[in-house]
Amino acid sequence: MVRSISGNLQLTRETTTLPHDRRRPGDGHDRANAAPAPPERPVAQLTAAERVDLALKAGAIVGTWVWDVPSDVFLADEQFARSFGVDPELCRRGLPLEEVKRSIHPDDADRVNAAIGEALGRGGGYRCEYRVLRSDGVWRWVEATGEVQLDPEGRPTRFPGVLVDINDRRNTEEALLQANRLLRTFMVAVPGVVYAKDREGRLLVGNRGVEALLGRPFEDFVGRTDMELLDDKAEAAAVMANDRRIMESGETQQLEEQVTFPDGTVAWWHSTKAPLLNEAGEVVGLIGSSVDITARRRAEEHRQLLLNELNHRVKNTLAVVQSLARQTFRGATDLARASDAFEARLGALSRAHNLLTHASWEAADLRDVVRDQVSQVADVERRAIVEGLSVRLPPQVAVSMALALHELGTNAAKYGALSNPTGVVRIAWSVGEGNWLRLRWEESGGPLVRPPARSGFGSRMIERALAQELGGEVNIQYLPTGVVCEILAPLPT
Repeated sequence: MVRSISGNLQLTRETTTLPHDRRRPGDGHDRANAAPAPPERPVAQLTAAERVDLALKAGAIVGTWVWDVPSDVFLADEQFARSFGVDPELCRRGLPLEEVKRSIHPDDADRVNAAIGEALGRGGGYRCEYRVLRSDGVWRWVEATGEVQLDPEGRPTRFPGVLVDINDRRNTEEALLQANRLLRTFMVAVPGVVYAKDREGRLLVGNRGVEALLGRPFEDFVGRTDMELLDDKAEAAAVMANDRRIMESGETQQLEEQVTFPDGTVAWWHSTKAPLLNEAGEVVGLIGSSVDITARRRAEEHRQLLLNELNHRVKNTLAVVQSLARQTFRGATDLARASDAFEARLGALSRAHNLLTHASWEAADLRDVVRDQVSQVADVERRAIVEGLSVRLPPQVAVSMALALHELGTNAAKYGALSNPTGVVRIAWSVGEGNWLRLRWEESGGPLVRPPARSGFGSRMIERALAQELGGEVNIQYLPTGVVCEILAPLPT
């Protein structure tokens, strides 16, 4: 080490070689073909300049070596010997490089050989990380750093270097890699979307769920905010407001958010979000996961709708039952007959409900309603002529129509066309302009019909209640040849 003219300290390199050929000159070998000249002094130690230079490059040193390439004499200190599980005395006296390399892990050997070969071929710096088997039988990671020196003809002569134990660093790196692999696996496997954002709401990372939600690959949304990425700016503003509130509170929160897919499908998400902290415990962003709960929300809404509808139906049914009971028993002198009539009407109501239940209470087919009610008083195939296409009736209309047909059928079985063996009933309907239903009940072949002296419950229920319920018109005629009932009602479009 010398001081330059400017006063700065500079390193100088001493030229030192290792012994490689102990034969004396004049032993019969041509000097021109002789190996490089033997060293003039031992080199178990690196030069001072080499030690400082290599130490600065490599950091904490756990061993040093110098390899005389032409003679293949490898010398190292005791620390190096312990690291490689080699006899320190052999390292002090010198041994072939191949003897040293036997301690290198088999999986790393080819890579080490390639690195050495490259350094020998070009000269200059060498650095390689690999595992070695220590004298205690433990594999440890080391980093070898050296420099190949060349002679004027470009042939490698000396290869000094230092050894650094990097086992802790490699274990830390492996732990980080394992954590990253675990994180990647988690982000791929977890349902819904997983993401992290910075303090300004810019996306830092996201899984495939985020790509599906936004309709674009990761590289297109990283570094951008929800306001930039979502088409619905109101939804974006709401999400970002939630994120800011969570980051300011410093607490994990669960909430439901609405974010629409690129195709316009409205989706509801159950989100769990937490502040992202740095090592100092400061909030630097937000992490979260969101699961699409649209189907669940719709199921809940449908369930509530069903509950509301059930409540409505129960109330309507109770109202119908109360009306049937009131009209049946009002002024009744024969309670037994009134009770039978009431039970029959409840049966008609029950059958209408059964038809609706089979159709999830959405609608009932008019043809089924007609055949079901008429079959209670006559053989439909022999005594009834049913004509009409399939018409879907809303629940309340179906119930009212069923009760009306029950009254018409009961009256026909007692006094009309179905009271003898030969009479028939023709029930025909059609749907005309404006989606109006026209149904005609016509009896024939029964006893001579005379108009009743007063309207009974059945007639009143058909002409008044049914007309009001349907929002249409009902007309009953007591013709001598048989009863004719015409029903005109609008159907939902």
